[in-house]
Amino acid sequence: MGALQTAHQGLTEHQKDISGLLKDLPEYMVGVERASWLGVSSEIGRLLTEARENIRDPAKIEALQQLPQLFEELTGHSLALRECAWVARGPTVHGGVNELLYLLECLEVEPDEESLALLRARLDVEYVRLENQYSMLEQLPEFIQQAMQELLPEYQQLLQAAESFLELEEAEAEELLGQLEDWGTGFGAYDLDFAMKRYSQVPTPIPSLNLALNTQLLYLDEVVVPEMVDHAVTLALDTLESAGEEFLKTPDLSEVARHEYQELLDAMIELLEGLPEIEDRELLKVEGGKLVQLAGRFVSVQSRNEGDSGSRLDYKTE
Repeated sequence: MGALQTAHQGLTEHQKDISGLLKDLPEYMVGVERASWLGVSSEIGRLLTEARENIRDPAKIEALQQLPQLFEELTGHSLALRECAWVARGPTVHGGVNELLYLLECLEVEPDEESLALLRARLDVEYVRLENQYSMLEQLPEFIQQAMQELLPEYQQLLQAAESFLELEEAEAEELLGQLEDWGTGFGAYDLDFAMKRYSQVPTPIPSLNLALNTQLLYLDEVVVPEMVDHAVTLALDTLESAGEEFLKTPDLSEVARHEYQELLDAMIELLEGLPEIEDRELLKVEGGKLVQLAGRFVSVQSRNEGDSGSRLDYKTE
């Protein structure tokens, strides 16, 4: 019984910690990760509660054998949710940098052992993140690889400087905070993973098309580099052309449907290819609106003409 109470208390504290971290954050920034975390957290809570209330029921006690796996899943979901939460908190799109800035500012106010321990723990996590990023460099597009070859060593130097934060003069400490924020902003200009997670959901059913539209808008807002737009557009073109090639193999496809589909595909490709040349937000709104309308028709034509024997591309999970 004591072990159940301890586990339940630990879960409650964990839930309070997560709730505090998520307070006032926009749902669209953390909703997917929060739902995954909440599902596992609620299931653990249910199993613990039922076991405590039915301590003599063998079935309820046996169900607790699921807990090790569930707690392992909860840890993974918690890490993903925390990362999203710190990204949402800003001021950069790099969750680690944002949390470091917060911890360093806390350390300035309360330079105690607890604050210092939290900082050291975060620095350890960031060093591991750096190792992982180095190991994945070859999997990234060439323009991102080149940028990271400069950005990652810079981050390592900033982390090393943060280790001695309490030894810095006030002006030096403020300079380090500014350098960290600037680095996070610079990193965000090349953060393809974040862009794909955050900007591929709307406004069409085709994630790669959404990424192309949104990265062009981000470029106009001076958030990402133009190479990000070029990469996103190439990805969207490849997706559309692949989808078109597969769809046109659909058995018994009528000539009317084939012609309509080909016209839509050609129009979308033309608009996509011109996307990187748009230098005005209002023009992007107009041209983007055309693409959104065409995408809706494109998917609709494909859906209504593919039978059970077809090979429909699920754009939601492309």
